[in-house]
Amino acid sequence: MKIRNTILSASAILVLAATGATSAMSMIPRDPANHGGSRAVQKSGPSATTNGRRSSSNTTLLARNKALQTANKALVARNKALAAENQALAAENSALWARIHATDPKPDPGTVDTCSTSMVDCTVEQECEIWGYNCDLVVYPPVESTQSESSNEGSEGGG
Repeated sequence: MKIRNTILSASAILVLAATGATSAMSMIPRDPANHGGSRAVQKSGPSATTNGRRSSSNTTLLARNKALQTANKALVARNKALAAENQALAAENSALWARIHATDPKPDPGTVDTCSTSMVDCTVEQECEIWGYNCDLVVYPPVESTQSESSNEGSEGGG
């Protein structure tokens, strides 16, 4: 029973596909130069002649084709020149980058301050000074009085 259903389904699909292909072919316009013959495309090339001579449109197309081939050759030559210039510039660029990287200072791994780079291993004072974090936890020592305060007191009392 399953085989029968499979065969019937396949044949129905083939019938529908063949019908669609026929209707699609009827939508292709006929070639007026072929005068009702088959729909095959006729090839026409440089050997196509009209009464033994090339037609003027063929001559024009051949001249245009030659001009395009010449322009294409010029573009290929320019492309090769630009590719050579590009390779020279790439070599110069890599040499300059090598000089730049050679002058970059490389920090000693033992002297890297992890607090200033990644906020690791910081004291509370460093967190406040560098990162502006936990400044309320910093305990500053009291300011001791100096001689300038004592001289200020004397000048205030005398005035």
